[in-house]
Amino acid sequence: MLDRERAILWREYSFGGGVATTFVFRGAGDGLIAVSPCSGIDKASLDELGSFGNVVALVACNGFHWLGQQAWRDHFPNARSFSPAQGIARLSKKVPGLRFEALDALEPLLGDGAKVSDAPGLKVGSAIATVRGSKGPYVYAADFLANIPALPKQFVFRILMSMTDSAPGYKLFRPAVWLQVKNKDEFRAWMNDLLDKSAPAAIVPAHGAPVEGADLVAQTKALLAKI
Repeated sequence: MLDRERAILWREYSFGGGVATTFVFRGAGDGLIAVSPCSGIDKASLDELGSFGNVVALVACNGFHWLGQQAWRDHFPNARSFSPAQGIARLSKKVPGLRFEALDALEPLLGDGAKVSDAPGLKVGSAIATVRGSKGPYVYAADFLANIPALPKQFVFRILMSMTDSAPGYKLFRPAVWLQVKNKDEFRAWMNDLLDKSAPAAIVPAHGAPVEGADLVAQTKALLAKI
């Protein structure tokens, strides 16, 4: 629970030998938006979301975050799936039978105080969400930042995280940078501008727990400078 009033929530889940994060917030009316809906979640946990609102949107932050889409759509049959436009073709192959809509179609469901943007300067689209809460904005930073508490036990993930200095702790997630970023200067400038304008109360990475702190903006900019 990050913000009860706005129903800003997060949940960690496992995939293979790694960990990832689902980010949930209330948009327009009582509609809940789930970014990177997790796999392996039990029915009771999904039912629990009903106390915060009605799940109306499932956002794949990019073409690589698809694992929970089918299970959540089965549980919430009236929900719609969204993705950056560049990810739709890949997602349609990974989850055949589900229709993914571009992020422009998500806007009416967001309401005031929330925005989901497709960041520029990338090889593939990536959804960055900003949500206003009672303590300030919360920024879901997709794959580019991570806060993995310990090196994974699985050998391949452990070596990858160690060799790229992507864990443990709050780090630049270098595998995502190499895989997804096309124009480093453009992407870095856009992210720095987002940080300056939002002054986030917390950063929610796609991998690991949310990060807070008085020096959060400066700390995050220092990581982005390594791109």
